[in-house]
Amino acid sequence: ADIAKLNDGKDKELAAWIIMNDKDVDHRIAAASVLANFHRSDSTWWALMEAMRYDDMVGAAADGLLKSLSRTFPRNVDWAPMVVSIRALLDGTNPTHFFTTVRVLTQTRIAERFAGPLLSSGGSLLVDCLGASREQERAPVRQLLTRLAGKDLGPTPAAWTEWIATLSKSKGP
Repeated sequence: ADIAKLNDGKDKELAAWIIMNDKDVDHRIAAASVLANFHRSDSTWWALMEAMRYDDMVGAAADGLLKSLSRTFPRNVDWAPMVVSIRALLDGTNPTHFFTTVRVLTQTRIAERFAGPLLSSGGSLLVDCLGASREQERAPVRQLLTRLAGKDLGPTPAAWTEWIATLSKSKGP
């Protein structure tokens, strides 16, 4: 079937169900591709982000689609329903998709209000990446942290660690 033609609401609902529930990996990968037809919908981004929690070909497909969508169709996404999943990815649940998560959140302009829910009593992997030897690892993490903080606290981990420590006092998105 031509995936581009699967573009009505029923197709989206079915693809979202399949990507999370079908036992056949090929079906789930195809469903992820169908969801890309609905890039204007936050729920598409949510389903693909959730799929990245899994260490299989579906997670890899979702990773590739999110990279492509965030570059081709950059837009604001309200990530509120996905805080738990995003927090897990940022804390290293699936390291394979860590940097994609960081970049997608930045490119979809995640709101500052998510700093506490995503980083409070955590964020150590992000801070550790600020000390990485390669700029390609430091830069996207700093961009995300700057977005969440609303200001750039600099290139060194110390200021960011201090800022994250203050977040444990704040609650909710």
